[in-house]
Amino acid sequence: MSRVIVTAPLIRAVRKVIVDGGGTGADAPARILRESLELDEDACAAAFGARAAGADVTFFALCEAAVEKALRARLEPQGVACRLRVVPAASAGMTRFESTDGAARLVVSESRLPELAEIDRLQDDLADDLLRAPAFVVVVGDLDGAKRPDYAERVVGRVWGLGLKSLIATSTPSLKQGYHTYPYGIVLRAQELRSICAMPRSPADETEAQTLERSFSESMRLFAIRTATDAVTLVTAQGRIELTTRASDAWIAGVLGAFAAADLAHPAEVARRAAESLSRVIPTGMTPVELERTAGK
Repeated sequence: MSRVIVTAPLIRAVRKVIVDGGGTGADAPARILRESLELDEDACAAAFGARAAGADVTFFALCEAAVEKALRARLEPQGVACRLRVVPAASAGMTRFESTDGAARLVVSESRLPELAEIDRLQDDLADDLLRAPAFVVVVGDLDGAKRPDYAERVVGRVWGLGLKSLIATSTPSLKQGYHTYPYGIVLRAQELRSICAMPRSPADETEAQTLERSFSESMRLFAIRTATDAVTLVTAQGRIELTTRASDAWIAGVLGAFAAADLAHPAEVARRAAESLSRVIPTGMTPVELERTAGK
């Protein structure tokens, strides 16, 4: 079985508070009826995608104490090993108040980022694990985009320094920096291709085909390009495969990571197998166990 590590810098959650019809705010005199915690499912999707494609998956991330239990409950029953570092409360998150009478909603956001030392410790944990048992690394999520765009770059650089490979599916600022750190592949949107893959001396009129050709001549092996809401093109130096899928970018990254971990030397075969898996899978409304049966090994 191939081994994949999925890493995200911080797992966020939305705290959903339902109040009675008399109030819609944090300081309203309304009675709280119930509360729930909704995890950021995007990062989990990468782990489930890799599991559905038959990989042994370990998940590395920072999270708040309130999120840790819910995150483990979501991942571990599906065979995903969790290596979580708990950071102080209110490092990031959101509270959404909703009234039972249909009144307006109030959203309270929090955005204190983890300390650099916490991020460094997470990356040290990841590197130590890779030294003990090599794996293909999938990087998802980021730290509020432009505020800390170097997370993917730092992870990919460390992975590359260990002689291993990685794939990135994050926000545009993180993709742009991570692209220049020798990843195996990236997941991105068609309109982002030129800006993310630009080099200092790239001609202003460089076409998409030229951008891809240049990238393959340097270090890139595979692109997953989102061309529409339900359309993705997998591109390697040997050709391209167009497919229809409702899978998220993170799920696609997990599937690609699983097949790449099993066959690094043949990116075209990785793309072919991933396309077959993604074409059969409809993530929405299915449990990870059902998805694994659908996707096959």
